[in-house]
Amino acid sequence: MVDIDNYMSMSKLSFSDTERQRAISCVEQLIDGFCELSKIDTDNVPLLITVLDIKNEPRDDVPHKQFSRDEILSNAPEHDGEYFVVPKVL
Repeated sequence: MVDIDNYMSMSKLSFSDTERQRAISCVEQLIDGFCELSKIDTDNVPLLITVLDIKNEPRDDVPHKQFSRDEILSNAPEHDGEYFVVPKVL
């Protein structure tokens, strides 16, 4: 049996009895699915990094023009001379 109360406590959720039973059922189905997957023999299966047929080729590390602080701050809507000024987020 799944201890859904622990999950509810960690996620700060409160469920009615009906929602609680449905959540237990869903979690049990997930666990059963993972148990089935763990039975599959994957010893000789190569790792799949991506399903896309692409190659990640990094570009050459070529130095380029560096911008001064004044040049960068000149584009800012508001600054204090050293940093961007943004509204406080609390």
